[in-house]
Amino acid sequence: MAQEWLKGNEVKVIDWPAYSPDLNPIENMWYFVKCELAKYDEPPKGMLELWERVEHIWNNKIDKDMCLRYINSMPERI
Repeated sequence: MAQEWLKGNEVKVIDWPAYSPDLNPIENMWYFVKCELAKYDEPPKGMLELWERVEHIWNNKIDKDMCLRYINSMPERI
């Protein structure tokens, strides 16, 4: 039904291979956070400590330029 609507409204659809790179920039940001979390020597003692680490990474290691790099890399991923 959705594909019929897209065709009927002349919406261009790109092929999406099963293992294509993620085109959502936020997924790449979360991957960065995950990699940074893995650098800690000890696992967090609980949810609060995990959240504090994520918040620290997000506020101190991610900046506007990094966000723009991920966004601007999207055309290369298609």
